[in-house]
Amino acid sequence: RGPVDPTRFLPVAEASGLDVPLGTWTCAQGLTTLARLDAHGPRRLRLLLPVTVGQLTSTGYADQLLGLLAQHALQPQRLGLLVAPPVI
Repeated sequence: RGPVDPTRFLPVAEASGLDVPLGTWTCAQGLTTLARLDAHGPRRLRLLLPVTVGQLTSTGYADQLLGLLAQHALQPQRLGLLVAPPVI
């Protein structure tokens, strides 16, 4: 069916409790792609990820992000977080 807009997808993921594991997977995939792109050109691109409040408040989330950045030899400044409003 094609891409799904984060404004439609994130509320469903958050309500089902899947926002944290899906967010971790998404971040890992995005950073893998960013590292691959770096191998073919200048390191100017940044990755902007939509995140939920649930992700930001989950235990160890910051450490996971830092670990993924280190795993791909990327500087933290290359990652931006776009905080999605909480689902009511």
